[in-house]
Amino acid sequence: MKKYPLALAVLLLATLSIIAQPSSNFNYTKNHLFNPTSEVVLVAAHRAAHTNYPENSLAAVQEAIDLGVDIVEIDVQVSKDGVPMIMHDGTIDRTTTGSGELRKFTLQELKSLRLKGADGTHQIPTLNEMLELGAQKIFFDLDMKVSQRELKIVIETIKNKNALDYVFFYDGEYRSIRKLNKKLPDCSLMIKLYNTEDYDKIVKKLSPDIIHLGGSDHDRDSLFINNLLPYKKALFANALGALDDKAINSLKAYDILIDKGVNIIQTDHPKILLNYLRTIQKHN
Repeated sequence: MKKYPLALAVLLLATLSIIAQPSSNFNYTKNHLFNPTSEVVLVAAHRAAHTNYPENSLAAVQEAIDLGVDIVEIDVQVSKDGVPMIMHDGTIDRTTTGSGELRKFTLQELKSLRLKGADGTHQIPTLNEMLELGAQKIFFDLDMKVSQRELKIVIETIKNKNALDYVFFYDGEYRSIRKLNKKLPDCSLMIKLYNTEDYDKIVKKLSPDIIHLGGSDHDRDSLFINNLLPYKKALFANALGALDDKAINSLKAYDILIDKGVNIIQTDHPKILLNYLRTIQKHN
């Protein structure tokens, strides 16, 4: 009889150890994110997996994790009282039961609102809540919609959660990326790159970990993409809008990005894309 408590203790320790370990999918994603090859295409869920749940919600991120999605893109703003929140629009009108600019509300006021859609119970999440949910399970693409003063608050949140291992920062402004890199030199960065004559100078100066291709056909020209391959950086492209819509009727619509060597595809239909990539053996 004395063996049972010991056996239970061993089982508990083993369970806790498993919980503390990064998921196998996370390690798979990490490897291919920073060591990209043409053999694997990663999936980024735009504002998380929001088919069944509100965009940028905790439930939508959990759905993405359950599906095996690699990356969720979330938008970071800061409340009136200095709390990083997850919200795309500058105002809360479209996605919540409230109205006005997010930055003019306190955390308590924002938490009293509900996100529209689903069952009406979902709250606006904080960045802290997001990081706790997704730690070592999924990567976060942080689309920064903050001022330089607010950026310091976001950085402190990232540091306090030891989250540098599973987030990367995106900002469309090169100046903001440079400032972010100075304040947080160990962070992973994604920049948007256009097919211009000075692209090589930009890459060498900013030294991004991930390159977000511009949205035009010119920016996604095969020759331009081939010129980027020597940098050995993951190439990220959007399927949002027309391409996603075409894929509803024909999954081969995604081939236009896959065949060009894009390593990460961002989509509003992560389940559909992930299933297709598995079918063509481009994802585990």
